[in-house]
Amino acid sequence: MPAVVIAPKVESFPPVHPVQIQNPFLLADHRFYDKPGKVLFGTALALAAADTTVTCLNLASGGHEHALPTQHCPQVSLLLFGQVAAQEGLAYLFHRRGLHGMERGIRFVSIVSNTRGFSYSLRHRSF
Repeated sequence: MPAVVIAPKVESFPPVHPVQIQNPFLLADHRFYDKPGKVLFGTALALAAADTTVTCLNLASGGHEHALPTQHCPQVSLLLFGQVAAQEGLAYLFHRRGLHGMERGIRFVSIVSNTRGFSYSLRHRSF
């Protein structure tokens, strides 16, 4: 008959808790529409309105917009303000994930793209 071996009693160790590492690229937690967020969002909306206005004036006076898939003012307005809304939604997604630097960055992308469109429409205006 085989011999029965009894394993020695092993002491249990206390549970190990994961270490939280702070990412230096993340900003401190903040509200989504804090003061810088409101300023960036307001700037993006103002530049979208300016870009839409100049583009619609250009299209109404016989101009042509090469970068847009439509040449009608209501569709241009929907497209440009829809872009701002989509970018703000993406900023909120980044905010909820804790990626606050990217949240600010996507708002800057909106500002830069609307500034570029506004300056392009002013350079190529036909009114």
